[in-house]
Amino acid sequence: MMPDPFIHERLTQAHQLDLLREAEHERRLAQLPQPKHHITPISHLLPSLRFLFKRFQKRLQRRTT
Repeated sequence: MMPDPFIHERLTQAHQLDLLREAEHERRLAQLPQPKHHITPISHLLPSLRFLFKRFQKRLQRRTT
């Protein structure tokens, strides 16, 4: 069964409008300033924190004995 050409045309137009809206939205998102990643990830800090924690534990043990 062939759909009504009028309905087919309307659906095509609606789909094209959706695609245009989506493209405009993507274009606007691309123009937003990108966040700066100056924050060091925690994975880079973990070795230093472990070292400091162990050092602190050793000093604490020396004080208690």
